[in-house]
Amino acid sequence: GFTGGMAVGGSLSKSAASMKAGARSQMANVVAGIVVLATLLFLSPLFEDLPEPVLAAVVIVAVLHSANPLRVARLWPVNRFDFIAGSTTFALVLVWETLPALIVGVVLSLGFAIKQSSFPDVVEVRPDASGVFQRVEAGDLESRPKIDGFVVIRFEGALRYTNSDRLQRAVRTAVRRRTDLQYLVLDAEMISNLDSSGAEALVKIDDELAEQGIEFRIARTHATARSQIGRSSLAARFSGRLPPTLGEAIDHVAGT
Repeated sequence: GFTGGMAVGGSLSKSAASMKAGARSQMANVVAGIVVLATLLFLSPLFEDLPEPVLAAVVIVAVLHSANPLRVARLWPVNRFDFIAGSTTFALVLVWETLPALIVGVVLSLGFAIKQSSFPDVVEVRPDASGVFQRVEAGDLESRPKIDGFVVIRFEGALRYTNSDRLQRAVRTAVRRRTDLQYLVLDAEMISNLDSSGAEALVKIDDELAEQGIEFRIARTHATARSQIGRSSLAARFSGRLPPTLGEAIDHVAGT
């Protein structure tokens, strides 16, 4: 009332029933509204003696496809976090009240989202026989040829306060693993966003590597992160060290 807002509500069963009836656009809501208004004004006596189980049957038929356990089972091979959240919510709805069960499902989903944001993969990438850079699993590092003096690591996620220390640890591990290291290149193609803690992490990494005589470069910067770097002091610090491709990050030094 203070803001001029209008209270609205949604219903999964009503939406499912509408879709079952063939709804294809928002016009279905307009027609349903007219029918409801006409029912309230003129047709109420026709529904007065209608048993409630009839309404229950309509709802059950409409949402039955949403209660198919096979839909939850199909989540397992795609994303196991989704499967855990979906199966837990499905089971709780059967033995508990619907709203608390849905709240548990939402909390689980948020928890998994936070976990994925906090622990993105940080991997080393090396060129294959055709020169295309591919991620190398930890167990394959010894078997894949390396580039003399170079190491390229990829951070597979947005660089935020929740995970910036993960990148710093990965850089230190890479430095300890390679005694001949002269250049460390960060493949930033998947860093879709950068916050202040992420920017500070890049500065700390640059300072630590500089103390060890290692040059730090950031290649293939994502468009959003590139604009964020361009607006900050990082642009001056990394001037000339933001090559658009991994090949250029290495070939420039090699003189090719």
